[in-house]
Amino acid sequence: FFFPDSQLQSDIEARRLAAEVLLTGWRAELDARTPGAGLTEASAKGRANVAELKMLMDDLASALDETTLSANPNLTQPALDAYKLNVSAARASLSAAAANILAGEEKLQTAGSALAVAQDQLALKQSGGPASQVAAQQATVDQAVAALAAQQALAKLAEAGVRNAAAQLAKTVLHSPIDGVVTRRSVEPGEIISQNQPVLAVISASAFQVETGVAEADIAKISPGEAADVTLDAYGPSEVFPAEVIAVDPAATVVNGVPSYKVTLRFTRDDPRIKEGMSADIRIAAAARKNAIAAPRQAVMFRNGEAFVLVEEAGRSVERKIETGIRDSDGRIEVLSGLSEGERIADFGAAN
Repeated sequence: FFFPDSQLQSDIEARRLAAEVLLTGWRAELDARTPGAGLTEASAKGRANVAELKMLMDDLASALDETTLSANPNLTQPALDAYKLNVSAARASLSAAAANILAGEEKLQTAGSALAVAQDQLALKQSGGPASQVAAQQATVDQAVAALAAQQALAKLAEAGVRNAAAQLAKTVLHSPIDGVVTRRSVEPGEIISQNQPVLAVISASAFQVETGVAEADIAKISPGEAADVTLDAYGPSEVFPAEVIAVDPAATVVNGVPSYKVTLRFTRDDPRIKEGMSADIRIAAAARKNAIAAPRQAVMFRNGEAFVLVEEAGRSVERKIETGIRDSDGRIEVLSGLSEGERIADFGAAN
């Protein structure tokens, strides 16, 4: 919302952040505390926390009172009235919680004092009084103990009320599941949204990822940890961005009747030129060979599971059996045996 008091707006933002820390810490303390133990300290802490939260609600109420529809064209009167009603209810809940804590403290003190007096009187009776008086005084002590237990139960009930109010307040804050940057807001201030409606889109602050589909013929060659080179259409093939494979889907995705497997890669170096939604070409180094002899794919013939090439010998082409290895994305096949460096082979009739 826009309203003229910038200092009030700054105070609200600061108190909201402080309230989140307060509620998180308070919840942890209450969950870890032994029931019935340290009620006096817990009550004092509760009163201080409720007072802090109430100041936030008071500031919000003041801000809403200053908010005008003319200064906020996207805000409607029903929405503004609903916000005011919610804040008013929150202030009332916090006031009631504070009153319950204070009343619980007073009753706890009264019950404790009554128990102490009853115990003192019992000690006096036991020191020289008749059995009937001792029994009567013991009954009084038992009643005081029961009264104290009842007040402790009420105190715990008041704590539960404060915890509920804190939980309701925590629901007014949207939390992103990841650290990142907001890239899109699908609603405007003052709009009423429905359950499960997307409100904000966030991009992770960590390294960008890119997804691609790999044909089943090649998926067996790819595993997490392998290096890859990525080029982005926006910068052309000369700009290479290093990446690595981080995940390979175990199940295929069928597109137009052709199965493929989704492979996810992560850029290994932060680069401000990489933007969300860019198109990329990916080259994954599934295997590498140094000083290898390679032949063009179109120069290799296959027959009965064996590979052959036409080698130029004495001015004529002679068929020679070869053993092949890995293939690259440029259409070359590694020749493991059958050819030597410098020999010429036929490629669709053209010497190579």
